[in-house]
Amino acid sequence: MRARCLLVGIALSALNCSEKSTAPEPAKATTAGSAGQASGAAGGAPLGGSGSVAAGAAGMAGVAGTLVTAGSGGAGSGGAAGSGPSSEGPTTLSERYCPKTTEAYPNPLAQSPVPVVVPIAPPGGISFLEGPVWLAERGVLMLSEWNDQHRILQLTPPQAVEVYKPMSRTNGLVVTPDGKSLLVVTEMPNATVSRINLADKSVEPLVADYEGESFIQPNDLAMLADGTLFFTDYQAGRLYERDSAGKVGLISSLTHANGVGVSPDEKTLYLMADTHAVKYPLGPGGSVGTEAEFAAGLNGADGLAIDCAGNVYIAQNNGGSLVVVAPSGNQLGALTGLPKTVTNAAFGGPERKTLYITTSSGLYAVAMPLAGLPY
Repeated sequence: MRARCLLVGIALSALNCSEKSTAPEPAKATTAGSAGQASGAAGGAPLGGSGSVAAGAAGMAGVAGTLVTAGSGGAGSGGAAGSGPSSEGPTTLSERYCPKTTEAYPNPLAQSPVPVVVPIAPPGGISFLEGPVWLAERGVLMLSEWNDQHRILQLTPPQAVEVYKPMSRTNGLVVTPDGKSLLVVTEMPNATVSRINLADKSVEPLVADYEGESFIQPNDLAMLADGTLFFTDYQAGRLYERDSAGKVGLISSLTHANGVGVSPDEKTLYLMADTHAVKYPLGPGGSVGTEAEFAAGLNGADGLAIDCAGNVYIAQNNGGSLVVVAPSGNQLGALTGLPKTVTNAAFGGPERKTLYITTSSGLYAVAMPLAGLPY
């Protein structure tokens, strides 16, 4: 057992160091061959502007951070946490998170990368990890624990871990475009979408209901560069949108609506739904088109990660793997050697070329040949 831990530590150290210099050497994989939008009243203020709100959410008490008033635009100098980019800032996730290149992206599974366990030991042990998000400014990975506490854990690579926020009741996490806040879904006792100010850990609810109807179990969320937010309600089987002005709309109803993600060019929205995944074309201002099938034959499609080439890494919570699907819908293969219940994934590390994978029993990491999105 001690020899195994030593080998894992060496592997993680090498992975971390390689990212700081050259692209990491990948390692084994298994190769394998809409309803319309309805408007709703926002359950919170817009993500950009100024003003102050006192709030608490879902078992997390605190005074909210500064908000941007409606119509004040994006995140200017000193803008509020969670505000969108300025008129001169990045206009897509690709511009914000992906390196500029004229070269073709490599096949992510060409060198058969193998995930390795990250030997973290949070107080009280590990209990069903979820919702990974990489915070580049801090050089840390945030995780939710999906259990009776729903703590938020903070990992400082390679394996130092601490409790960032106890009793948070969170599942999915994303970082706002300005890097100052986490947007989270909280499941109990009040099901909401909220914002956590990273500086002081204060909490501000953003969406508490849809047209007066409470959510049942908010699950995951994704965000565009302009602050438009997409989130799911797993038990209700619904996908919602909160636009950059704070207006909430229902996109679709799909049984077991789970993980949600956006392509780097912001032209496609993906939704995981147990045995399959669907996609929606995205237009200007976050407008959503007609639903179409993206991937079938999945075994508990849960959370997802997306690399800068647009490949989608689908976590299977009953299949013990991450299925990798090209934007065309062609399955490239899978990352295997994981516990049966794989819940989610996100790209992190200095160059965002480390794919962090959450499972019911532990955290895994694998060096990839290309960068990806932080949530």
